[in-house]
Amino acid sequence: MLIDIHTHRPREGSFEHVLSIVQNVDSLGVHPMDDAPLPSLGGAVSHCTMGEHPFSEGHFSFVGECGIDKLCTVPVEKQVDKFRQHILLSEQYHVPVIIHCVKAQEELLRVRREMRPTQAWIWHGFRGKPQQLEQIIQAGLYVSFGIRYNRESLLRCPSDRLFLETDDAPVTIEQVYAQVSTDLCISMEKLERLIEDNYARIKEVR
Repeated sequence: MLIDIHTHRPREGSFEHVLSIVQNVDSLGVHPMDDAPLPSLGGAVSHCTMGEHPFSEGHFSFVGECGIDKLCTVPVEKQVDKFRQHILLSEQYHVPVIIHCVKAQEELLRVRREMRPTQAWIWHGFRGKPQQLEQIIQAGLYVSFGIRYNRESLLRCPSDRLFLETDDAPVTIEQVYAQVSTDLCISMEKLERLIEDNYARIKEVR
């Protein structure tokens, strides 16, 4: 099973060998660039059953993407407040969080220290340098790489914190796995197994 931990593309055709976490289908959240109020999200969640299987209608298995983006026009204070609300939802329903963070690592990690979450946080689309990677790994986060990434960061990422994704890029998850397996000098089969293990680990937390 190939796991695409974050994508904006709808599932099409047969995906017997791919588990895709589709934004707004399997993962429920308000992007930090979106100034929409969060109460609508809370209302949607309150009428859902948080399920193990992300493909079941009415079941949501992740919260996000959510976070802090200093390049957007929404005030940072407002983003932080909304992000905290997402984290409360994640903790209430015992599901992982898909994180969007741009130039706001300090603020993000401050929220983590203050709220002390029990659910997994996955920093999606990570392109940062190894020093940044080390800080967020030490803070307990998982990291997801798309088709574009800092190769040195990928090489330094612990295998038990690794995920892969397509996000909104015009590529398949098979292409991402192939590129990463080449850079890591491991087989596709081994890469597939270790990411499956990581997914099982974050979903078993209750």
